[in-house]
Amino acid sequence: MVLECIVPKFKGQRVAVMVWSCFSLHNLGEMVVYPKGGIGSKEYIETLNHALLPFIEKLFPETDDGDTIAVISQDAYVFMQDNAPCHTSKLCQAYFQQK
Repeated sequence: MVLECIVPKFKGQRVAVMVWSCFSLHNLGEMVVYPKGGIGSKEYIETLNHALLPFIEKLFPETDDGDTIAVISQDAYVFMQDNAPCHTSKLCQAYFQQK
């Protein structure tokens, strides 16, 4: 008997993919897929500049002054990240203070 709904699963070779994305209640942002091996602070900041900030600008086009982004209130949105080294570096902390 052949079961057509069964897909073979290959064991032993782990595949890992690192991605970044953002979303709001009614909007999905870009999904960024990174090359194997991960990223550093500079690549993370590039992602924020090229994926996160344009996403926020689309949500609040009237608040973009080219340098900072303002939202309706501080409690309206939550920016979440883990404690990955590229998130907690001095370079990224300075970036967050600037933006």
